[in-house]
Amino acid sequence: LTAIKWYSKILANGGVKKLNPTQLRAYHQIVASNERMIELVNSLLNVSRIEMGTLAIEPTRIKVGEIVTQATQDAQPIALERGVLFKVWPFPEVHATLDPKLLGIVISNLVSNALRYTPRSGKVALKLSQQGKHVIITVQDMGYGIPKKDQPFIFTKFFRASNIVDKEPQGTGLGLYLTKSIVEMMKGAISF
Repeated sequence: LTAIKWYSKILANGGVKKLNPTQLRAYHQIVASNERMIELVNSLLNVSRIEMGTLAIEPTRIKVGEIVTQATQDAQPIALERGVLFKVWPFPEVHATLDPKLLGIVISNLVSNALRYTPRSGKVALKLSQQGKHVIITVQDMGYGIPKKDQPFIFTKFFRASNIVDKEPQGTGLGLYLTKSIVEMMKGAISF
């Protein structure tokens, strides 16, 4: 996967402009497919680490807003591509002792799911707040919804809601499972 990514970059740096439209579309498909495969492999590795109890948690005192800001900036291109308005409320100064890398994965999963499953012209909002010593991260969207019968399974491994599979065929069903596992490892809670 890394070799495919490197050679794709070499191709891009050396002459994507010289490709005809059909070749250019094929190039973009290669890049997108490669990114999906890298994401899948990374998710599967993280699932294995969680299940084996070897996922390293390195808590440190952080400014939570900095991690949230980075994750939301990374998601902006997805929002633009999908035609979804992505609103991020101003963050209060919130400090917590958390693993910044794992928190980034959690926020990235929540935001990318909200953007991916919200129809064009919809809205997604993210808010960070603090109640006592608890950090609260809220993601709201105007997505397709989750059928009542599917709701008990939403945080299980490889689960995808029955109303989504035909609308958004891409997806592993691992994002929310990983998110919940990481949140619980950091002594947090997640709900919808």
